[in-house]
Amino acid sequence: MTTILHTDPDSTPRDGGGKVMPFAVLTFMRSGTVEVLETYTADEDGVFEEITPDFETYTYRVKLTDRWGVLRYDVDPYLPEAGQTIYYDARIQALDAGEIVPGAELTFETEGVKYDIFAASDLKHPLPNPVQADASGLFPAIYLDESENEFIAFVIVGASGTVITSLNGFDWVTQTEGVNSDDWRAVCWASDIEKFCAVANLGGSPRSMLSDDGETWAASNLLSNNRAWSCVQRDPSSGVFAAVTAGGAAAAAATSADGAAWSSATAQDRFWEDMAFSPSLGLFAACATALTSTTKIATTSDGTAWTLRGSSITHNYTGIVWAAGLGKFITVGSRFLNPDVNGAVGDSTDGMSWNLTVDTDIVSFYGVAWSESLELLCAAVQITTGVYGIKTSADGATWTARTVPDSTQAWNRIAWSEELGLFAATSSTTSGTNRVMTSPNGVDWTLRTTPANTQAWTGICASD
Repeated sequence: MTTILHTDPDSTPRDGGGKVMPFAVLTFMRSGTVEVLETYTADEDGVFEEITPDFETYTYRVKLTDRWGVLRYDVDPYLPEAGQTIYYDARIQALDAGEIVPGAELTFETEGVKYDIFAASDLKHPLPNPVQADASGLFPAIYLDESENEFIAFVIVGASGTVITSLNGFDWVTQTEGVNSDDWRAVCWASDIEKFCAVANLGGSPRSMLSDDGETWAASNLLSNNRAWSCVQRDPSSGVFAAVTAGGAAAAAATSADGAAWSSATAQDRFWEDMAFSPSLGLFAACATALTSTTKIATTSDGTAWTLRGSSITHNYTGIVWAAGLGKFITVGSRFLNPDVNGAVGDSTDGMSWNLTVDTDIVSFYGVAWSESLELLCAAVQITTGVYGIKTSADGATWTARTVPDSTQAWNRIAWSEELGLFAATSSTTSGTNRVMTSPNGVDWTLRTTPANTQAWTGICASD
């Protein structure tokens, strides 16, 4: 067996060229499974404070990813010597069904456009692209110019013109170019046209805006400045944005092909809170809160003709997601049954018929996200008055509470980046500089430093 994890006394992950790898993530799983037992994240200097797996009890599978979520090694089983600390050598070996492939070629490109690649971190020694493996199937150390290939991974929006973005989930910055002072409520990513679209529920006109990169935004007029737009999503196959409001009796809907020119549609009188799109069903679904109605879910195939679903739903729903691996919409919220208030979950395979359950361990669910690669639902919850957290579920029926580093933050919205392999949750608490936390698995959460901001943050999305 070839050992591809090595020892280093300072516990600093480095690649084959000696470049320090800040925020690398080391995951120990039970051998032969995807069950995560322990996760360690290097600091900004690339140092793991302490690595203490229990080698006497477990045989581990070990995965190491860089700060961008790129998998460097996946070793199963990993058999270390006693007392070893771990880092990696980034020389990748070409294998086919376990057999070495001498002379294999590795190409770096996006949509047919090749990247410049280099032999060292100073980016002064170009490599051919594709790069060729040697007789042992080993590629040399390879570096990309990250400044040319960076793209915003997460966008958060909030009140009074708040837009905050991150390339990696760790470092967060405020964006102001083209952003007006509206109360931005929701944001989505349109993969087919590679644009972010945000909508506002309070402010002047216009109440929508677009961005190619998350940094520079351009206003687009969402029909009227007296509507409280609360949800927006994209159907990339038909090329349609759908938006609805939280206007109650003044509820409205709109559609757009490009996010710039919008057409009016009709929505029922609910306070629409969140929206999801199912590619396999070709269906948008929105969830709502309402004091008097018992029908709080609606669907549409085109964004224009919305149909109410679930005629006996007494719960209020604030988050919804399409869980592709389960083939279901999952909606979450709360049940008000005097004097009790409990968490509520609904699921549907077709958007029309809904199964309803109650979680008596918490007061309410808020936002929810689905990780396709982890096959996991992750939801922000309120446990009791002033206490907030996270719950995860593999099926939408059984939920497990997870420990968070700050339970006083009102965690309310959550997104999953498949590209980074990372959940990011945001807080609506209007103070502090740690209002985002991230997790590679939904279990282990780390607070992230965020710009000082006294506004409520109400929407988050990932660009994949």
